[in-house]
Amino acid sequence: MGSAAHKPGYLFERLCEPSVLENAWARVLVHFSHDQRPPEVAALEERRAQRIAQLADDLRREVYAPEPAALVSIPKPSKPGERRTISVLRAEDRLVLTALEFLLDPLLSRDFFPRSFAYRKGLGAGAALRQVRTD
Repeated sequence: MGSAAHKPGYLFERLCEPSVLENAWARVLVHFSHDQRPPEVAALEERRAQRIAQLADDLRREVYAPEPAALVSIPKPSKPGERRTISVLRAEDRLVLTALEFLLDPLLSRDFFPRSFAYRKGLGAGAALRQVRTD
């Protein structure tokens, strides 16, 4: 018999666990200083236990649906007078994506080639350049 991680539905069951969502929320919060949290992030944090319990229940009942990202125009710090458009996820959607990353990354990373740098935590263009320089 395989490990629990190979049982059908295991990852979905883990995603629905409030403790997994709590860990993911902690990872989301590190991106914001306490006094600079967007209103939606601050609102979720104020009622974190209830909102995470509701989100876990919505996921379990398969009624959770992510909302489209909001497009927001912000000034470019390096180019005064110019703006750029960014996509901003709803706090709950960011939380679910972070939880999925938390669950999937360890499973998928072991299948990547050691020299696959794109979109991997702690790696990227800088790590790829360092590798090229040492070869």
